[in-house]
Amino acid sequence: MVHVPKPRCSNCQYPMLALKKFEGDSSRDAPGFGDDTNYRVWGSWGILYDIFKSLTKGADLQRRRKQVARLKVEILPKFPNSMICPQCLSVLHRA
Repeated sequence: MVHVPKPRCSNCQYPMLALKKFEGDSSRDAPGFGDDTNYRVWGSWGILYDIFKSLTKGADLQRRRKQVARLKVEILPKFPNSMICPQCLSVLHRA
């Protein structure tokens, strides 16, 4: 069996996924407070920044999901095999 590599995004070089299967989630949407680097560098302000960042993830995820749904409606009827970058949401049109 020959492994065919996934195409890479021209903007950020991240591997692209099939648009019809993608829902808008990204690995950066995972819950959590990150590592302790912010705390070591910024002290209590680093913890507050991590908390604020985790609270805004929900709004960002909803925005991304709406944008992906709009792209699916606009692009998939004309280009059913299109690919999307899960990082920057750049689309590669494929018939």
